Amino acid sequence: MRWVAESKRPFKIVEDHGFQKLMKTSRPEYYIPSATTVSRDVKKVFVSVRKRMANMLQVSINNLSLPLGAGHNNLTKNTVKIW
Repeated sequence: MRWVAESKRPFKIVEDHGFQKLMKTSRPEYYIPSATTVSRDVKKVFVSVRKRMANMLQVSINNLSLPLGAGHNNLTKNTVKIW
C-alpha cells in the first residue's frame, strides 16, 4: 500500500479494525494486505530503487572529468564536467 509508505505510517496500520472498515466501505473490492506483506513489498521497492540509483550514480561517475591539478589558472582545466 503506497499510502502507508509515503505517509510514513506503521505497517501494522493495515491490520487496524478502523482502517479495514474504512477501506471496505470505500473500496470493497480492494484486497488489504497484511503488515508483513506491506513490509516485504516496501523493502523490495527500496532495494530496487537503491540498485537503480547506484547504477545511475556509477554512470555519472564514469562520465566525470576531474582536474589534474589544483594550481591551474585556466578555468577549463579546473572545471568538473558531467556528460
